[in-house]
Amino acid sequence: MKKSVYTINFILNSIMSMIILFSTFVSESFSHAGALFNLISYFGSLLMAIVNLIFLIYYFFRRYELSSKIYAFIAFFAYLSILYLPYLTSIPIEGASFKAVGIIAQLHLLILIFGAIYFFNFSSKVRRILLIVLLSVIVFNISIPFINRIQKVDSCEEFVDASSRDQCYWEVNFMNGAYDPKICQKLTNESKERCFLMVGKERVDLSQCESISNQEIKDECILEVGIGLMRKGNSDIELCGKIQTQEFKEDCMRLLKQ
Repeated sequence: MKKSVYTINFILNSIMSMIILFSTFVSESFSHAGALFNLISYFGSLLMAIVNLIFLIYYFFRRYELSSKIYAFIAFFAYLSILYLPYLTSIPIEGASFKAVGIIAQLHLLILIFGAIYFFNFSSKVRRILLIVLLSVIVFNISIPFINRIQKVDSCEEFVDASSRDQCYWEVNFMNGAYDPKICQKLTNESKERCFLMVGKERVDLSQCESISNQEIKDECILEVGIGLMRKGNSDIELCGKIQTQEFKEDCMRLLKQ
């Protein structure tokens, strides 16, 4: 009974965590399947939390059949579920904030494995397997942003229409938080110049503004970089002198006076 109770809980938590991780990965990698897999991972997370709560109630009335360590282990996960259940129900089922679901699933799986190694007297072979799984999840977590970026950049080349291709590169560069000027080079027309503006603003890098030929966008870029420098306490009046568009120059001077 003791072993089967733990095994059921461990298997359920592990399966749900892996499904959520896989769904989050797919939703980030392939935009056309994003909505479906977002729903799968979202409701999967809710189900995992609810299952743990049910297990807690069940174990509470049958805890005399379990060792104190096993009960503590199960109770810990149930209480963990209580903590993140309200958060899961409050986040939108779309957008960048949805990545939190994947993070919760990864943390849940990592803690599950750590707990299993600590609470139970597994053989050295089982411990090695658990450690391999643990390291695999960590490596997966570290590598997923790079995998996604490579996959998405390559997939943008499939678009024949220039505007669709530009939109794809734009999403890759900014939705993933890359802010890479090399991706900006792949864009065309005004999208390319706006891309350099965004990179310059994010990195507070004036050199990105030099890649912009449209004077108005270039001046806006200089202004945004100037604002970034001012926030860091590096006010430079000469920067305002580089701006030719009167509106942006006045904004720059006004910010300096403040």
